[in-house]
Amino acid sequence: MKDETSLDDVIANLRETISVATPGNWWIDSQGAAMVAFLPDGGMEFVFFNDDRKVPLTRHEDTGNLSNWRNDNDATYIAQANPAVMTRLLDRIKELESALKEKE
Repeated sequence: MKDETSLDDVIANLRETISVATPGNWWIDSQGAAMVAFLPDGGMEFVFFNDDRKVPLTRHEDTGNLSNWRNDNDATYIAQANPAVMTRLLDRIKELESALKEKE
C-alpha cells in the first residue's frame, strides 16, 4: 500500500512537530529506560524516563494524548520519524543528488 501523503506534507508535519519537541541532541541509555536531550544552552533534560513505577497518565493539552511523556510532542516526533518516512526522505535526497549531478 502506497502512502498518499505528499512528501512535502510529510516534511511540513515533521518541521511543525520538531518546533514543539524538546530541542538538542537526544541520547538513549543502553537499557532503554531513559532518553535525555543535551540542550543548546549546555543543559540536559529528560525526554523520557521509565522508573518502572506506576505513574498516572497525563492528558497533554498540546496533543490531547494520554501518556507518561513529559512533553508528548516528543513521542509524536518519534512516531512521525518512522522508518517509512525516513526512507522516503532519504530516497528524495538521493533523487535530488542524482538530478544535480546530471545538470553538472
